[in-house]
Amino acid sequence: MIAVEDLPRGGTTGTFYSLAHPDWPPLPGDPRQVPVWSLGSGLYLLNDLTVNYAQAQIASSSAGGMTAMEAPSPPGFGDGGGFGSDFQFQAFTTNDLWLQITGTTNTGTALTAFLVIHTPWNVSSGVYDLFATTTLAPSAWQWVLRCAPGQTNLTVTNLSSPNEFFILGLTNDTDGDGLSDAFELLVSHTNPNLPSTDGTGMTDGWEWQYFGSISNNPSGDPDGDGLTTMQEWQMRTAGYNPAVFDSNTNGVGDAYEDYSGDGLANFMEAYFGGNMMTSNPTWKVDADGDGLPDLYEALAGSGALGLPGYSKNPVP
Repeated sequence: MIAVEDLPRGGTTGTFYSLAHPDWPPLPGDPRQVPVWSLGSGLYLLNDLTVNYAQAQIASSSAGGMTAMEAPSPPGFGDGGGFGSDFQFQAFTTNDLWLQITGTTNTGTALTAFLVIHTPWNVSSGVYDLFATTTLAPSAWQWVLRCAPGQTNLTVTNLSSPNEFFILGLTNDTDGDGLSDAFELLVSHTNPNLPSTDGTGMTDGWEWQYFGSISNNPSGDPDGDGLTTMQEWQMRTAGYNPAVFDSNTNGVGDAYEDYSGDGLANFMEAYFGGNMMTSNPTWKVDADGDGLPDLYEALAGSGALGLPGYSKNPVP
C-alpha cells in the first residue's frame, strides 16, 4: 500500500478507482490523503472505505460548490474540496470488451455477484474466462469459470469474501500448453510463450492439471506406482495419471499395465531390451522351442530380478 504523498506529483496524476464504490468510474487526482494500491500503468485503487463522501458533498455545498442534488455521481474532488471540473466518466465504445457488476448479495453465507459481459459489436459468440481475487495481489488471482459461447450474464455464487474483484481474460493459448495466456499470467505465473516453462518437456497445462504447479521432478514417482512422472507424461494419451497408483481403477498398478500392447508389463520392458512406449514382440522369441522366451532364460540364468529357474525336463 502506498501513501498518496509518495505517489508521482503527490497523487495529482494517475487514474484512481474507489474501493468503497467499485461501480464508480475513475476519479481524478486524489486529495483525500488515503493510501492506495498500485495496479500498474498509472492505475490506482483508493483505500477509501472510511471516506464519508456524503459529508464531503455537504462541505462542498457550504463552500459554494454544487449541492448533492446537483452534483454528478461519483464526486470528483478539486480545489477547495469542490467537484473538479476535470472529472470524466469512464466511456466505453462499441469496440470495447468490459465487465459490469450489476448486483450483489452479501448477506449471511449467500455471497453472490451478478455480472454482465459487454462484448465488442462484432463479437456474437465470444468465450471468456473469469478470474477473481480478494486482495489484488498478483499471485492471488483464481480462475472462476469459462462462459459458454455468447453468454453475457454471469452469476457467481459461493464467493469467499464480500470484497471481491473480477477480471475477464481471453481464452487464446499462444504456446499450446493447455493453459490460456490469461491463466498463465494471472494464476500459474508460467510463461505463455513456452509450453514447458521449467524446461522438463512436460507441458505446463498437464503438470498444473495433476499437481496444481509446475515444480515437479520428472524422475519422481509421487503416486508410488513404479513409473516416473516423465513416463506417465509420455503415456498421457492412454490416461495415465501421475498422482494415482491405478489410473484406470482396474486393480492393476500402472507399472504392471501394458501400454505398448506387446504382452510385457511396462516396468519389464527395459529388462527385455525394449521400451514401454513401443511394441517389442522380439522379446517372445523362443529359439529352442521350450516354451520360455530366450530373453527370459537369459535373465533367469543370470539370477536377475529373482526370476524362477527353469528346466527342459519336467521330471526331477
